[in-house]
Amino acid sequence: MTKEHADDLQSQVLALVRSVAENDQIEASTPLFSSGLLDSLALESIQAEIENRWCALPPTALRLAAFDTAAAISATVYNAKSEANHQSTTSSEGA
Repeated sequence: MTKEHADDLQSQVLALVRSVAENDQIEASTPLFSSGLLDSLALESIQAEIENRWCALPPTALRLAAFDTAAAISATVYNAKSEANHQSTTSSEGA
């Protein structure tokens, strides 16, 4: 994934977080859960939307620290997508 794609992903994740929080003032580095701005129901909504839009998240990615800012969420999605692409490439090479 290029830097342009990563930046676009972060913009999309930020828009998602702002929508779930109903707060347009949230920035990429705004603490979401540790500040109490969002709760566990919001986390479930964000996770479901990520899996609907981009990729499944492995259980190891489901840590609160990975969701505490839009930037952290973007990195989590980026890593999950990269891992999924790697596994897809590896499994197709073995076929």
